[in-house]
Amino acid sequence: MPWKSIWKSKAPPRVAFFVWTAALGRILTTDNLRRRQVIVLDYCWLCKKNGDSISHLLMHCSFAKEIWNFFFSIFGTPWVMPYGILDLLSCWGGGCRNTRIRKAWDMVPLCIFWCLWWERNARSFEGMERNVLELKGLVLRTLMEWTKASGVLVFSSVLDFLESCNA
Repeated sequence: MPWKSIWKSKAPPRVAFFVWTAALGRILTTDNLRRRQVIVLDYCWLCKKNGDSISHLLMHCSFAKEIWNFFFSIFGTPWVMPYGILDLLSCWGGGCRNTRIRKAWDMVPLCIFWCLWWERNARSFEGMERNVLELKGLVLRTLMEWTKASGVLVFSSVLDFLESCNA
């Protein structure tokens, strides 16, 4: 089990708790609400098409795929997305060759999951919507803030961070 990659991450503890809950299949997406006999529309708030399941929302939705592909290209990492969160976290560690940036790489899935969840909830409950480009910027800034706050790495600019990731 990839629990160590969740709990040993330098991401904020509330994010680790969220990812742990998602990995256990317990966040309240439409499919989980329906299992609890709550009547809701089966709708993905991000792609506005498919049903709202955990793996769809956080990994396989067309909107989520754009975010994931953006980060794979930043880090220069070829990747085939596995089916579920546990599978992703289990194989995540070997994706980054650069030891300097490795701790930032380890925070990427938690950061993407967290930002996608917040975006989904902003759309669902507040009627606010970012486009993909804005969300890419948000995830990138969040990752940079986490690396700085945890003392992992400090960058003077986004460009400095991007250059370090693909070095």
